[in-house]
Amino acid sequence: MFNRAGLLLELKRPEEALENYERVVALRPDLFVAWNNRGSTLRALQRHEEALASFERAAALNPSHVNALTNRAMALWDLRRLQEALVAANQALTAQPAHAEALYTRANILRDLGRMAEALADYEQVLAIQPAHLHALNGAAQAALALCDWPKVEALTPRVKNNASSGPALIQPYVLLGYDDDPALQRACAENYVRRTVPARAALAGKRYSHDRIRLAYLSADFHQHPTAQLLVELFERHDRKRFEVTAVSFGPDDGSALRARLE
Repeated sequence: MFNRAGLLLELKRPEEALENYERVVALRPDLFVAWNNRGSTLRALQRHEEALASFERAAALNPSHVNALTNRAMALWDLRRLQEALVAANQALTAQPAHAEALYTRANILRDLGRMAEALADYEQVLAIQPAHLHALNGAAQAALALCDWPKVEALTPRVKNNASSGPALIQPYVLLGYDDDPALQRACAENYVRRTVPARAALAGKRYSHDRIRLAYLSADFHQHPTAQLLVELFERHDRKRFEVTAVSFGPDDGSALRARLE
């Protein structure tokens, strides 16, 4: 059951994986690795509070298990409990100082706390340990830009460009904008990023797809008191609703502001 649960999680079938992990921990409540993997499954389902509880159970059963400690830090980061997440990441690194994923997790937490220089140092340490890490190069590139560390940006540029369209590291298109202005490379980077992060969808199989009005959807994390929203709100208001059907999809916070209400 444990192995089947792991395979189901790798196949991106987390609901079925969770069913198996529940059976495993019911039979073997002392099996810390099952609690850890159950937490990863709950995290995949975005059930973050339950994931945190599962990681904490794993860490309680094996206080030196670096994966459980790192995952606990990641769950706290998901919940935006950043100071607690930093403490948890440091605990993981106390257990294993050169653990690449624990360092990467701490780097992300430090970045979100605005401690960019420390974040950059951790990203660079990850790259020294694991040069082909999927995300650390992007993190380092982003932090160097935020710090206006132009010598570091110059040093990172060839590596960022080489990984933008292919390669072991995944570069975010927005980060690439700070490193290169070649439209062809920017497009290749965007295509590569989508291909590797968004599940493929079946085509419409030749079915006719049309509407009386053109459908527009705006996707943003900035539908609140934010410069992007300030610049765009009048654009949304001026759309000709007779010609366009307009939708907004927010993946950012609802800050309860007057601008948010105006956007809605």
